[in-house]
Amino acid sequence: MSTSVDADIQREHAYQREHLEKTVSTLKKRLTSDNQHHHDDNVRIMQVNQHSLVLAFVVNSLFDDVQENISGFLLCFKFTLDFHDNNVK
Repeated sequence: MSTSVDADIQREHAYQREHLEKTVSTLKKRLTSDNQHHHDDNVRIMQVNQHSLVLAFVVNSLFDDVQENISGFLLCFKFTLDFHDNNVK
């Protein structure tokens, strides 16, 4: 009887070991997959941030251009008004 109990214990041990090894293997695969998705997400976020930064520089440059054009327009307009006022008198 003790040999049959020992055999049952060994079978159960082998079953439990196989089950745990499969579980570990599955978890390792899942971890690798999750890490790859996390890496891909980070790369995508960095690319979006880079594009956003470029757009911010472009908008800032355009804003500077608009301010320069408005300043030039206002200077021309003031000159025209001054010229007109001086010639009307």
